[in-house]
Amino acid sequence: MIGPGPLRIALNILVCLVSLLLVTTTLDTRLRSRDEMPDAKFEVYLERKDEIDVLFFGSSRIYRGIVPEIFDGELARLGRPLTSFNLGQRGMRPHETNELLRRVFDTEPARLRWIFVELADWLPVQHSPFTQRNVGWHDARETISALRTCWLQDAVLEQKLVDMRTHVQQFGSSLLSLGVASEALRGWLATDDSMASRPGEWAELYRLHQGFAPFSPEEYKSGPAGLHRSEFLRSGDAYRRHVKRLPELNAAEASTEFYNLTALRAQLESAEAAGVHLSHLIMPSFEAVPVLHRLAEHGEVGHLAAFDDPDRYSALYSARHRFDFRHLNQKGAERFSVLLARSFALQISPAADDD
Repeated sequence: MIGPGPLRIALNILVCLVSLLLVTTTLDTRLRSRDEMPDAKFEVYLERKDEIDVLFFGSSRIYRGIVPEIFDGELARLGRPLTSFNLGQRGMRPHETNELLRRVFDTEPARLRWIFVELADWLPVQHSPFTQRNVGWHDARETISALRTCWLQDAVLEQKLVDMRTHVQQFGSSLLSLGVASEALRGWLATDDSMASRPGEWAELYRLHQGFAPFSPEEYKSGPAGLHRSEFLRSGDAYRRHVKRLPELNAAEASTEFYNLTALRAQLESAEAAGVHLSHLIMPSFEAVPVLHRLAEHGEVGHLAAFDDPDRYSALYSARHRFDFRHLNQKGAERFSVLLARSFALQISPAADDD
């Protein structure tokens, strides 16, 4: 028996969703608001889209962890000259990635043949659900997919419904472009050029490094990033002990029943329809992710490039190559980019070029 609380939430979701799906047929959802940083990166991608052969998608681990210039240089050394671009972004989860993939494919890039997508859990982190960024990826298709993710999660019914209601509200905010006016006003009313120049500064950074963004000197010392780095530096032996256990933890039994396999398959199908080869990536991080490895074993992932084995990739887990528990520093990113290029060169073949 469903209690009155969950029933009210479920009815709210149904009424809102039906209303919004009717509205979406009359509104241009391409006008959805997004944050300045991802917008700046997408604009740089558009400038170069017909020169790019390889794209990388994912969270800050990709954003901070893959240096396209190094990746391209190693491929050229191996006799496979290609051009890549890093479309990763801080905090980008798989649903946002899927929406971005569709936008990229809609631009019909002339040379794009390969993409790398970070393999991760679909359940979005909802600390600040109504920012421009979190609202922006909620088109109709991805909202429905996110609702499925919420329903599949290992949680009580009321929590599932609360999370689903949040996504429906985000979809409504996306359709109505809520949040755009406040951002525009901040730009118009700025008394100096600092605020107006931020998107331009990010765009220049992305042009300079083909989408890669190294940690700044300020991030090494202060703010959330500096705090995470300090915690990492203090961890010492505890970090090394945990890293040694990663192969055992990743080999553990793990159920995929709570994973949104429909969304994963849709991701693969969208790439195939665009004539693009998709590889999934597991970055060399601190967390154990046995579910992701079980997905590959069950045949749910076409090609998996997993670099979270400290026995095989010990250099990527060395403190000298890491910024914190989750991220590589620039030296680590350069080393990883070389290893990824070598793995990719073995993966591709002349036959793949002619598909």
